[in-house]
Order: sequence, then C-alpha cells, then structure tokens
Amino acid sequence: MKERVLRKMLMAAMVMCMAAPLALSAAAVSDDGAASAQPVIVQGAAAGIDHVGEYWYDGTWYSQVYIASEDATISGNTFGGVAITEDCTVIIDGNFHQTQPLVMSSGHLIVKGDFYNRFPIEVLGGTVTVEGNFFSEVKNSKLDGAVIEIGKDFRQTGDLDLKGAALTVGGNYYHTASTLDLNGGTLTIGGDYRLQSISTGTNGLLELKGDFYQIAKENASSSNFNAYGNHRVTFTGEGIQTVHFDSSNSGFNILTASTNTKIDFTNARISSLDSAVTVTNFIQCGDMTLNGQKLTILDNMIQQGNIYGDGGTLLVKGNYTQVSGTLDLNNADVTIDGDYRLQSIQNNDNGSTSYSTTYGVLKMNDANDHLTIG
Repeated sequence: MKERVLRKMLMAAMVMCMAAPLALSAAAVSDDGAASAQPVIVQGAAAGIDHVGEYWYDGTWYSQVYIASEDATISGNTFGGVAITEDCTVIIDGNFHQTQPLVMSSGHLIVKGDFYNRFPIEVLGGTVTVEGNFFSEVKNSKLDGAVIEIGKDFRQTGDLDLKGAALTVGGNYYHTASTLDLNGGTLTIGGDYRLQSISTGTNGLLELKGDFYQIAKENASSSNFNAYGNHRVTFTGEGIQTVHFDSSNSGFNILTASTNTKIDFTNARISSLDSAVTVTNFIQCGDMTLNGQKLTILDNMIQQGNIYGDGGTLLVKGNYTQVSGTLDLNNADVTIDGDYRLQSIQNNDNGSTSYSTTYGVLKMNDANDHLTIG
C-alpha cells in the first residue's frame, strides 16, 4: 500500500511540476523493514528520480530502491538501494545504509556521510564518492572498472574483489575479516593498513602512504597476505613509513618504484624488484631476488632469509648483518659502507647485543660477483 501511494505522489508531483524541482517526502526504511521517523526528501529535476520503489535485480524484486536517470539529491539518512540508469549525479546528503541493490555502470554517486555496505554492490563503471567512512560488510560485490573514493576510514569484514577498479581510501584501512583481492585493480591508502584477515592477488597495485602491519596473532593466519604474479607495492608517503610482517609466510611480491625513501622494513619479505628502490632500514626475511635492479639501504640491513643478486646492485650505507640464509651474488655488485657480519644476533637481558655463530652462507661463484666492504 505504501509503495502504491508513493508512486501516485510521484506521478502527481511530476504532472504538477514538470519543469520545477521535485520535493518528495517518504518514510525511510530501517534494516528490519520498519519505517523510521527520519524523512527522506528527494530534490532534483522532475525526472531525476524516476520512482522510489520496486526494482528487479538478480531474479528478485526489491521495494526501496531510488531509481535515477537525471541529477538528484536525497536528503537525510537513507535506507535501501540506488540504481543509476543514466550518466547523472545522485547525492545522498547524509549516511547511506545500503540494504538493497546499488547498481550503476556510469554516473556519480556521492554520499556526504558514512556508507554502510550491507548488500552486494554492482558498480561496473562510474564513480562512487563517500566523504565519510565505508563499512564493507557483505560478499560478492562487483567493482569492475569503477572508481571508488573514500574520504575517511575503510573497514572491511566482507569479501571484496576489485576486478580492475581503483579504490582510494583517505584514512586507515582496517581489514579484520574476509578476503581482499586486487585482481588487476589499484588500492591507494592514505593512512595505515592493518591486515588481520586475507589479502590475495595475482596482479594489481597497492599504494601505501602510511604504515603497514600484517597481524598473525589473534586467530589470524600467518600467511594471510598472499601476493603473487604481477602484484606490486609502492610507497608514496611523506614521513617515515613502517612496514612489519608478523610472519615470513606473508610478504610483498614486487616492490616497485616509490617516491618515499623513509621506509623502515622492520620485518618484511619482498620477493622481487622491478625498478630501482631506496629505503631507510631493512630487516629481511623469506626469499628475495634483485632481478637486475638496484636496492639502496640508507642505514642498516639485517638478512634473515635468502637473497639472490641475479645481476642487480645492493648498496648498504650502514652495517650489514647476515644472521641466516644465503647471500648468493650471482653476477651482482654488493657494496657495504659499514661493517659486514656473518653472525647471529643475541639481545641480552641487560640490553646489550652480542654476536654468535650462524648457518648463513655467502656464495660467490661467478667472475662477475663483486663484494666491497668499507
């Protein structure tokens, strides 16, 4: 009954105000289906919102979807869904509790408040801008080719597959449950990335402007950051950026060119380089190949895994301590301005540091292997 009355009100308003803006009051629908006291005012061209009501999606009719073919503004906190059928702009002037379909292949959806994603998204093009926080709580969202801009924090507890989309988060990214797959997309994080769930990808670009923490404690998997293929990471912050992996079972695949050199890898596995990179400190774990590129460490380096020179260049301006693993030059140039120790490190109870024997190996079998110390 409410939907039939709502359609009649819309049709009457369109007839009476063919050229005038549409102002329509309707009760918002809460998560449990009950009407809330918060009014929803639709403002825009008379044809901007075709109707608010039934929308057919994926074999089901949904009853509270704002269907827009021209520019329109929805005032107040909004419950339900949005379908943008033409290349137009729809503004939600409040929080958006998305409990029904969000479907668009072009156009621009702007949410002035927070976005609560509680129903799968199908954004195959266009742009979604959220000025507040984004709460990703459901699985099976489709973001093929879309541009998603989040002004504040992104909190993920549902599966997310970027599928070539560009996702930009102005604040922190809290990944506490479910799976994130870049899948050829780009994820740019202006704040910190705290990973406590699963992040995978065969390709794509992760751009970090803040710190990165892989958390393997608190029931999180030790291999929850699983990057491979052409999955790359770049650092573009302005201050010191700290990178820490709780486990060597997780790590970055390809470290690519970065604009920031003030990066502290306090415990990190980097599989490969695809360009020259400079960082401040590097505590290395896992396997890494220089892949013909130059890696510069401005301060100290500690090797805990295997490093393969593979025709590249390694320059350490501070001290280099190889506590374990193999350093296989394999036609590489390695220059250490400070001290080189092939020893394990022991931190004593009194705060002092001592060195002992190690099973680490320095391997120089080729005529083009060069190691310069001091």
